[in-house]
Amino acid sequence: MFYLSLLVFLAFVWLLPWWVTGVLAFFMSFFFYEKKQIYIQIALGAGCAWMILAFISDAQVSGVVAKRIEGLLSLPAETMSFFLTGFVGFLTALLWGYSGFFLRKLAHLPGATGPQDTSGGPDV
Repeated sequence: MFYLSLLVFLAFVWLLPWWVTGVLAFFMSFFFYEKKQIYIQIALGAGCAWMILAFISDAQVSGVVAKRIEGLLSLPAETMSFFLTGFVGFLTALLWGYSGFFLRKLAHLPGATGPQDTSGGPDV
């Protein structure tokens, strides 16, 4: 699922606004529910896609953006800006993907799996 999400995010985030990451992560987690932590794989794919696209965008302007971000945020190296960008993409996709996965579980749709309640109490 990581490679599929990486390809999807590379294609869509390159062409559409940044918030598409969240919407895609939500729907991918909602519909691809075969594993418990599918949203983590989707978020990793989104973070890597954001890092790749940040590197490509920075290379198109000869590294000016990375130098300015490094100075603005007092980062130890220019490449840290790519990791920071990837972390923002990862976090965005993780939160939206988590929401999509557990909304499916909450709706009791077929195939929804999630954390099982082992407390022995009544189901609500």
